[in-house]
Amino acid sequence: MRFFALAWAVLLPYYTLQQYLRPLPDLLSLVAEFLPTYSGILVVLTAEPLLREAASRGERIDGILQWINVVAGESLYLLILPPAIPFIPVGLGNQLMAVRVLDLLLAAVGFVFIGVVLRTLASGLWSRTLWWGLVSVAAVYFGYQIRWADDLRRSGSPVMRDEFAIAFALCKVLYSAMFLALVMSVPTCRNRDGGLSDQLLEIGRDCAMRLKEPFRSGDHADLLYDEKGLPK
Repeated sequence: MRFFALAWAVLLPYYTLQQYLRPLPDLLSLVAEFLPTYSGILVVLTAEPLLREAASRGERIDGILQWINVVAGESLYLLILPPAIPFIPVGLGNQLMAVRVLDLLLAAVGFVFIGVVLRTLASGLWSRTLWWGLVSVAAVYFGYQIRWADDLRRSGSPVMRDEFAIAFALCKVLYSAMFLALVMSVPTCRNRDGGLSDQLLEIGRDCAMRLKEPFRSGDHADLLYDEKGLPK
């Protein structure tokens, strides 16, 4: 949830600066486009702790889940891609398009990863309903991502039109609410098995049953100290 929240927080400056992008020099406009890419990488990373929770519940992490685990765990290396794009001598328009396509791919990969892992964790009618709602909102969001990239191709302007800003904001609010509700509806290992104190007490009871006399019923002071009260 921290990765997911940080992914949206990274985008806040990008949306806030939209009205100032037009008068900025071309290179700064391109640098501003890095923020959605970083956000997409964080969304991909979100799948990794979700997979750890699935593993702790006894789910088998193999096949597609194993592949997701590897890609999500190594996705931080993708942070080097956006700063590398300005060094490709293809012109500003093509550089902007390359960054926008990268945003599109990362958004798709991140949403697919989160959807697959949460489908493994979700159980019960309420969780499954939330999951379908999450997938539907993600599909709408991805559709607007495609239209946004196509708008850049046709207009060549890095400034996001109000139509896309409003659509992205609504999708993010809905997706975040459903994501939070779905994650909170999944019983974690601690919720199922009790807190840490309960687990420690259970370990203590198990150990006590294995002790033999006189240690089982004796006082711990008799074991640790002599008749003068000094450590043995």
